Amino acid sequence: MKRMIHVYVAVVMLVMLPGCGRLIDWGKSNFNQGEQVDNYRCDIKPYIRSVTIYDQFTTRAMFDALWLSDEVRLAYVDLHVSRQGKDENRKNALLRRQLEENNHYLSFYVLSLHDVKLGDPESEWSLFLRVNEEFYQPMEIKEIELPYEYQIFFGKLWNRFRMPYLVRFSANDADDVPLITAQTETIELHMRSANKENAFVWQLHSDKPEVQIKECQVEKQEVITRSRRRKPYRKAKQKDTPRTPRKKRKKRSSTYAKASADRAKPKLKSERASRKKRRGKRSSFAEATADRS
Repeated sequence: MKRMIHVYVAVVMLVMLPGCGRLIDWGKSNFNQGEQVDNYRCDIKPYIRSVTIYDQFTTRAMFDALWLSDEVRLAYVDLHVSRQGKDENRKNALLRRQLEENNHYLSFYVLSLHDVKLGDPESEWSLFLRVNEEFYQPMEIKEIELPYEYQIFFGKLWNRFRMPYLVRFSANDADDVPLITAQTETIELHMRSANKENAFVWQLHSDKPEVQIKECQVEKQEVITRSRRRKPYRKAKQKDTPRTPRKKRKKRSSTYAKASADRAKPKLKSERASRKKRRGKRSSFAEATADRS
């Protein structure tokens, strides 16, 4: 019985799903969807790194990290100001505070599972930074309420099963020399346990973003599968060549034609009389059998 239900559900889905696109288009055209605004997700995507670490088939950890660089903070300020409707003076003040914070800290927003705690000395996973072949420990790891703008930046990576953390490193070393200089090519954020390790790498001087953003591409590429590839057209025939005559349909069998012709002929009086006699004999026979019984 369950198998029949599953088959029925599958058939219904195959029938109904092709029409979902039309239904969505109809809903968009008949219900006010509001005006689209730029949420700067396409600009932030290259700064997000994600990983899922497994132990065979068991998920051990999931991490998503966003480096709060100057570009990311600028996008945050633009989205926050446009959403709140603030003027240019407030925008400049907020931007100055954000960039000033980067002069003192290298900050990251890290999403982790609720079961995988960070920042506790007894935590399974530890975080540290690698810059210019040197390792640095975080100054602060704390649970936070992720600002709404950064929830938009993370997109589908952010959900109720994830815990956000703010991870801060000092922007200067022990000699008060900045960690990131003109010669620095990469920064690496490492997650390490007793058995596993992962490193998020950000390229500082790359011309092209490392992450390809499919959802931000405006031009759609036409993909033709092998099954849809058409065979090359044959050369058109010359107009001078005579057209081959169409084959005539075969005539029906002679027996069928003879039977249809016999039905169309008018019946003679003698044939009608003989049929009436047969009917009379049948009725008299039926009356005789009824009297006997």
